[in-house]
Amino acid sequence: MKRIFPFYPPLTTSIFAALISLVSAASSYRRGGGFFFRRGGAGQLSPAAPLSATLSPDDQVPTIDVAPLFNEDAAAEERRECVDAIGRACERFGFFNMVNHPIDRELMAALKEEMVAFFAQPKHIKMRIKRNSETSRGWFDDELTKQKMDWKEGLDLGKSNGRWEGSTLDGYNQFTESERFNDLLKAYYGQMERIASKLIEALATHMGVADPSSLAPLFAKHSSLLRLNYFPPCPDCDEYLGVSHHTDGCAITLLLQEVPGLQVWLRDKQQWVDVQPVKDALT
Repeated sequence: MKRIFPFYPPLTTSIFAALISLVSAASSYRRGGGFFFRRGGAGQLSPAAPLSATLSPDDQVPTIDVAPLFNEDAAAEERRECVDAIGRACERFGFFNMVNHPIDRELMAALKEEMVAFFAQPKHIKMRIKRNSETSRGWFDDELTKQKMDWKEGLDLGKSNGRWEGSTLDGYNQFTESERFNDLLKAYYGQMERIASKLIEALATHMGVADPSSLAPLFAKHSSLLRLNYFPPCPDCDEYLGVSHHTDGCAITLLLQEVPGLQVWLRDKQQWVDVQPVKDALT
């Protein structure tokens, strides 16, 4: 299965993919996660070595306080140390847990509350905003990763609501019947734009770019995506994965996760590394 669109994809840059992942409280399903998902034993999906239970602290995905990036009063040395920590984490892991970011905790909690309510609705209601040949945005439960069906539902939202508005050639937004939910989605998307831009500047600084702000015009029109992932109860957790192993195609992925399951491939150790959720952190 693949999606066919009646127009060409956008010639724009995807700065970020903002993901929020929730698992049904009633589910005993073991979720894989993030860039790479894995199944243990003979069902493993990639030529990876077994996941080590004895990784040293240096081999754990780091947690970084990013407050200096967003605090205008932060000392130059604090900001430099933060940028260096981000750069080192990205060079080795491609991942880190981000704490003390500026997203309002009440916004995060309210959005997750609305998200749970949305996915709890009967399928025929969610089908009203299902992705289709006119737009890649909306609700779905039939996505493939690596030609394998994912055991998940999702809701995709883009930058603006209009088929031909600059970066939206990939379709138009389909909003839910809850105005509160829609407003929260828009607010969260705006926060993700801000954080992604700051991270781009930090990485550019780490790589020696003299004026990181000069990159801003390259991302003025972008096709970044906000995706809500919901992993419902699964009758056969040995047969299905939430999402098969993959690499995201955007510059930055910002993930809000609540349960274990996310794993990333550590190249220098040739093994999978667990990324445990940190309360209120972005990964």
